[in-house]
Amino acid sequence: MNRLYLAFLLLGLIAFISAKQDPVFLNETYYSDYVKLEDDRGSLWYWLFESRNSPKEDPLILYIPDGPGHTAAFSALAVNGPFKINDDNSTLSINPYSWNNIANVLYVDTPLGTGFSETDDLENMPLNQSGVADDIFTLLQQLVIQHPQFKGRDLYVAGDGWVAHTLVWVCNKILENSDDLDLKLKGWHAMNPYIYPAVQYPTWPEFAYQRKLINESTYNSLKEAFVPIAEWLSHLNDPDDLIEGDSDAHNYLSTDIIGNHSFNPLNIAQSCPYPDSGTVECYDFGAVEQFILQPKVLKALDIVNADVWAFFNFSAFNANTIRDYLDNSIPYFSKLVQSGLQGVVYVGDNDLYRNEIGVERVVNDFEWDGQEKFKDLKYKTWGDHGEYKHLDNLTLMKVKDAGFFIPIDQPSTSLLGLERLFNSTEW
Repeated sequence: MNRLYLAFLLLGLIAFISAKQDPVFLNETYYSDYVKLEDDRGSLWYWLFESRNSPKEDPLILYIPDGPGHTAAFSALAVNGPFKINDDNSTLSINPYSWNNIANVLYVDTPLGTGFSETDDLENMPLNQSGVADDIFTLLQQLVIQHPQFKGRDLYVAGDGWVAHTLVWVCNKILENSDDLDLKLKGWHAMNPYIYPAVQYPTWPEFAYQRKLINESTYNSLKEAFVPIAEWLSHLNDPDDLIEGDSDAHNYLSTDIIGNHSFNPLNIAQSCPYPDSGTVECYDFGAVEQFILQPKVLKALDIVNADVWAFFNFSAFNANTIRDYLDNSIPYFSKLVQSGLQGVVYVGDNDLYRNEIGVERVVNDFEWDGQEKFKDLKYKTWGDHGEYKHLDNLTLMKVKDAGFFIPIDQPSTSLLGLERLFNSTEW
């Protein structure tokens, strides 16, 4: 047994946490609490919703919001959680496509310093994904003690965007330390992931040209411009090259692809009504802040210190080095696939940044026994949801008429994909 895990047990520092129901949250059954990290580095805050289906039997899914630095409340209240915020910004409605329709869903404010997760010193924030994974592993260990009904339960890990790097580190941490965690890791789910920007960034011009966002002349010019950028981004041990490559790529994106267009780069089929929202690109999620900081909401969540909360914590983002978020995660994902864990990659067909061309290329580069066969597979149509290819324990799904926020753009497809992850034989 892990020594830290045993120490918490012996010292009685972990109390069993009772389920909560509150009219503020429409009497949905949930748990919310803090988990203290070792060496008094701070506390991670989590919000766990019981499954609406069979909470004693359904799996547990850890959902890590994009970032790093975005609050978990954003996902729970605006993306794939049990609720949608009403127009008054003070009350909620039920989300009929919530992931907790079929699973117990755990949201965590991570890394340390994000949302309601507290630290007295910014130097306590983890500086890389290994450190983030260590903290999440500690949280999962203590969670099983606080909520013994989940002991031995099937576990899945999900995330989107940059958090693909966190997801893969967490999964590998669990695989390597399975004897110290009383949960059974069964699979992972990555939506519109950044897996290796050196491969994915250079597909921006190709995607933009295919979707008629730029003309042929601009495309040819950008294609040449991205050749050295891809080279710089592959120099993972040279911070100067990484910064130059990342900066140049985004400059070309802003000036030559997005330019004076009014489309939303996270969903090119939509316009951008909030270009200066200061939150998530062309979306205004100010309602999340207005709702979550209401006294009645803070009381229902037993929040100790609301002053630390922010929709996005730039300190938490900046604490994680550029090396981590431009890293090549293909080898780490390859290990997960080769291990036999079920894995589903979703990509919205209208997301410019993590577009379907780049995502397909990095997924095809996963090194595992079925790699060559998977590359050669033809896509199959999945009703009105899009198209997919599936082999053994790996699925790549292109979601029709969706951008980065698949659970927002195509909520029924998002939920159905989760069902397929849990029941892989149904593909």
